[in-house]
Amino acid sequence: MELTESQKRFFYEEGYIKVSGAVPRAMVDAARQAINAEIGKGNTNPFPEINATPVITDLFNETPAFSLLESALGEGNLQRSQTGSIKLNFPRPPGSLPTSTLTEKIGWGKSGGHLDGIKAVGDRLRGLREDGTYNRNFTSFAVVYLDDVPVPNGGNFTVWPKSHHFFENYFKEHGHQILDDHMPHVDLPEGPVFVTGEAGDVIFAHHAMVHTGCPNTSPDIRYAVIFRTKHTQIDEIGVDAFTDIWREWDGVRETVGAV
Repeated sequence: MELTESQKRFFYEEGYIKVSGAVPRAMVDAARQAINAEIGKGNTNPFPEINATPVITDLFNETPAFSLLESALGEGNLQRSQTGSIKLNFPRPPGSLPTSTLTEKIGWGKSGGHLDGIKAVGDRLRGLREDGTYNRNFTSFAVVYLDDVPVPNGGNFTVWPKSHHFFENYFKEHGHQILDDHMPHVDLPEGPVFVTGEAGDVIFAHHAMVHTGCPNTSPDIRYAVIFRTKHTQIDEIGVDAFTDIWREWDGVRETVGAV
């Protein structure tokens, strides 16, 4: 199963794409059951006992999610995932802020959108390595919803469209090394999109995409597994992918032309 040309073009332009029903419902239910069993034992996020077991990793490795993403990177260019990050987004208390107010409050910065590889150090955001530098250790997000997320502010995986293009240009001008010290506070091209979906949907997003998990004012826990997938040559390409964001995306480049 492959992404269509129109899906690849959408991904190129917007930085993310949702594919409905990419993961079979039986596998979704088995994963959610395993997570709930851990909760029943008193265990909590990030569930290290199961995040590297087949019931979780098969959601990506053994479903069309793998071949879909591989079609964007190029045949043979995608590594199998060794682990998945289980993310439960719990509801806020009844009477929390309405959707319109929350949308305004999901801002750019420490409590809003971010690039992965950053952590809080005091009142600043710095790289994850021990020496404080930024660590790009993945190529793409693959977010698998394990339950329905039908409306915004239900704990949705949230993206800032076109922010990947913005940061490619920003790093060409300022250097990606700025991430070693702080997350740039900038005006992004577009506001956030709260990605809705159903159990079994997968969302692919570029590593340079600004994103977050939005607040959850629904009555339900949002269940998801996030895979930070890797190109087979991610170590060799390294930091070059900050200023050449399509370096790892042969399938996308073939569709949109040389980029």
